[in-house]
Amino acid sequence: MLILRRDAAFERSTGQVSCDLEDLTRERERQDLMKLPVGLMPESAFCLLTLFYKTYNEKVNDWARQRSFNIKKPVYLGPQILLLQSGDVQLQDDRISVVIFIPRPKSTQDKEGTVVADEEITMRTKSLVGDIVILEGGERLSWRDNGGLPERNKDVCMLCALHQTNKVAPEKKDTN
Repeated sequence: MLILRRDAAFERSTGQVSCDLEDLTRERERQDLMKLPVGLMPESAFCLLTLFYKTYNEKVNDWARQRSFNIKKPVYLGPQILLLQSGDVQLQDDRISVVIFIPRPKSTQDKEGTVVADEEITMRTKSLVGDIVILEGGERLSWRDNGGLPERNKDVCMLCALHQTNKVAPEKKDTN
């Protein structure tokens, strides 16, 4: 797993991504996961993903090479906006997922409100809207509401892009 902390420019762009809770559809096989239909994907989500690749592509590719795999282009699946209410997201071994934490979807009552750009998301490490996690094949992102969480922290919203990977031989170090 690679964790990239947000910078000011990325945080501003992340705050621009919004969707309505009523537009999300529940996955048939997963009652804890909702997804925004592709046709409703806001342009700001595509812009954020483009900004991610422009800003972090070299760093992510270096990280992948250190772990002996390449990231295939283009995106295999996505971008997708997912709302994980309680549960896990786990990847196949030959995949990586770019996960950008975004503001929670707005409900009908919230449409006039301001999107909070610094809501906290709890993993093993605290993350904020705008932080990025690159999940490697076999890794799991877990979210649990064990009761007692404030309403705004009962779920986590993510912009995700899935890439296929392929293993490469580790780089040989020059001993001379």
